[in-house]
Amino acid sequence: MALFGKEMKELYWKYLTLWVMTGAVVGCILGIMFRATGATDPTFVDILKTPGELFTRGLKLMLVPFIFSSMICSVFQLRRIVGGNQIGKTTFAFYLTTSLAASVLAVCVSLLLIVPTIRDPIGTDGLPSTVAENAAAAGAKIASFQKQCGRTGEVWCKIKGTLGYLVPQNIVDAMASSQLLGVMSFGVAVGLLVRPREDGTSAIVDLADEVQSVMLRMMSILIAFTPLAVCSLLCYVVMVFNISQVG
Repeated sequence: MALFGKEMKELYWKYLTLWVMTGAVVGCILGIMFRATGATDPTFVDILKTPGELFTRGLKLMLVPFIFSSMICSVFQLRRIVGGNQIGKTTFAFYLTTSLAASVLAVCVSLLLIVPTIRDPIGTDGLPSTVAENAAAAGAKIASFQKQCGRTGEVWCKIKGTLGYLVPQNIVDAMASSQLLGVMSFGVAVGLLVRPREDGTSAIVDLADEVQSVMLRMMSILIAFTPLAVCSLLCYVVMVFNISQVG
């Protein structure tokens, strides 16, 4: 019996992509059926989307501690490698260079593509009202941020905002609000400044490594419910939004 259960588990994980695609198809079909039959009671719709919401909340729950602990462990290990040989120094320099390049690319893409579409949304007449409202709210946030920034220049405001996220005034608040850039920068600082013992280990790093391991195990359990979550969310989207009118 135990062998049969192990084989079923291996089979499930081996074809997880297939189960996710099946969940997506089933979710769309159920959404179309419920919409066609008029089964759009708010309570019923809320029940259907609850598994998907719990799934996304679970991912967000584990994301911050996983990133924080991973940054501490990674930077600490890089410090040990850098102190040992030239390959470590090259690796550390490559890590810093690629991180900086990624940050610059993100700012440029945001300025060229995202911000203009937020300020002047295209085709909002064909979009659901909630999407149009979210676009308008995002545009208002941009204007409010520029007002607080004291400048109307997009480049400087964007740079200042990035620096503000990079150095949060409260790390607990940054973790609670999922400000990943601040969490990552604080994790890098801890990994750089922690002092190892004589044997090269550290209690803080050991704790971070254990947290990272626990988060990975929790993620593997949560990922097993991906087909159900995809089915739930797609069923909700098809029921609430008239996809045929989009665009």
